Amino acid sequence: MVSPPAVTVEDASKVAMDQFGWQANVKALTGERDKNYLLHTQEVGDVVLKFINPAEAADETDLQTQVLLWLEQQHCEVVVPKALRNRNRGLVSDYAVGEQTYKVRAYTYLNGMAVAQAEMSEALQQSFGVRAAQLVMALDGFDHPALSRVLLWDVMHLSQLRDWAIEVLTQDAMGPFVFAFLDRFNATILPALRALPQQVIHGDISKSNTVVSQDDETAIHGVLDFGDLCKAPRVVELAVAASYALDAETGDLQAALARVVSGYESILPLSEAEKALIPELIIARLVQRIVISEWRASHFPNNRDYILRSNAQARQLLGRLMQVYATNK
Repeated sequence: MVSPPAVTVEDASKVAMDQFGWQANVKALTGERDKNYLLHTQEVGDVVLKFINPAEAADETDLQTQVLLWLEQQHCEVVVPKALRNRNRGLVSDYAVGEQTYKVRAYTYLNGMAVAQAEMSEALQQSFGVRAAQLVMALDGFDHPALSRVLLWDVMHLSQLRDWAIEVLTQDAMGPFVFAFLDRFNATILPALRALPQQVIHGDISKSNTVVSQDDETAIHGVLDFGDLCKAPRVVELAVAASYALDAETGDLQAALARVVSGYESILPLSEAEKALIPELIIARLVQRIVISEWRASHFPNNRDYILRSNAQARQLLGRLMQVYATNK
């Protein structure tokens, strides 16, 4: 993974004016791979300006802009960012810093409060399921050549994390469970998933990728960050969302999961085959969150705090699910 672009607030201000014609107050935002800035503009309101990591392929950048155009055309019931065009009507701009040229794109900022900062109420848990189903419906039919790439976060390729898991979990108390789960996933869970119809899903309806409005913290208002789009069974969308909705402090995990599933099924029904896979897919997502974040934190220590921001919660939740698994075994 290449370090984020070496750009500053001043660079963001210059791009805003030169490429888009905006006078903006600029504030740096957090990010793992890209360099992101929040622009307060009079012309178009609040905007995110994203300086794209040089390691990102051009078709991947195009995928993330085209999906926003698709969702706008579908009149998606979930509020999502809108892609913004530069002075030349382009969706991607170039900005040079010395000998390095960075790609830049802009999209509307979703005002509100991150779900990570909201109280995880029963209504909010149900909202995770509702929004997951609404996004599944809106994304049905979307396609793009870049979707053929293999992502770390794509559960259909969970086995690619084994070497990273060996590196970070060999001496960890969770290691034996994780390695046994990876074996079981390849042997029984993955074949069952492959038998289900697949479509494009968001793939990361998390607490940091969702916002609630200032007036209502009981329902997700918007969803952002489409960088983990992939083709997978649609139940994966639900399971990923559930892995974040099931706060580690939740007293009754089964009841909490039932609320998430109920929200989803108020929009889309689930088959018995899909329902049977939900607990396994939640565990798979937690394994991804733990392994990927700990491996990246060990290799990029300067960004360790951001990378590990949800690691403790994932560990706590997986620990509880391990106990349930041991009891039911």
